[in-house]
Amino acid sequence: ATPASATPASATPASATPASSTTASPVSVKGVLEKSIRSGVADMNKYQNVLIHVAGLLHLVLDQIPETPAREVVQLLQESGMRDNDQWLELLDNTNMSPVIVKQISHLLNTEKTIEVSDERVRSCVALLPHLSSCKVEINILDDPGDLPHLPDLLAALTHHHCTQLLLWHHYYNADTTTTSDNLLELLQDRRHLEDFMGCLTGGGVRLLEECNKLRDFHLAVVSDYHAGCLLPQLHHTVTSTLPQLKRL
Repeated sequence: ATPASATPASATPASATPASSTTASPVSVKGVLEKSIRSGVADMNKYQNVLIHVAGLLHLVLDQIPETPAREVVQLLQESGMRDNDQWLELLDNTNMSPVIVKQISHLLNTEKTIEVSDERVRSCVALLPHLSSCKVEINILDDPGDLPHLPDLLAALTHHHCTQLLLWHHYYNADTTTTSDNLLELLQDRRHLEDFMGCLTGGGVRLLEECNKLRDFHLAVVSDYHAGCLLPQLHHTVTSTLPQLKRL
């Protein structure tokens, strides 16, 4: 009699069974594109807009974008010819500043070029600037800064960057006695590199500019005769004693 524990010679242990040849291989974005076209070879230059939409869809359908598809989409966008800093910032906007997308594009931005921050780029720059090496930043805000809740975060994120321009157009053209640019200027901790400023300041705000020995253009809104009288003593001292590069006031 055959012992119960014996295994017939023809039997194969389950652990030795070869893996199924039908196991699905990982799906790639490029693979999907190539399957969808007749030539089978996708020219990424023609599919840049599609890839941008794919990146946006990843954000919409996934709570957290996995690193692998994020890395592939960014690489394909680079292959498609995406080079401009503003294009990468727009991608961040389209993906709701996904941390994994921020990580993938942070080393692709050209930090030798000035990073230009407009109203619609405030949030993306808040996410990105801490990951970049030191670079020049120009901030040009048209709308009421009070409507841009992330603007203070942006100014605080400039600690190791060189902010050369801070233009607050709404404060300049819609100045009143209750709203000034003092608090925003104060949030800019390193003001030494500032070359161009526009806004509405009190005497205390003007005093903050004494650190700006590179300031060339100073666009200051004056609300009233009383405001002018309060500004003049501090303005005279600051302009004549601490702003040697000033060309326009």
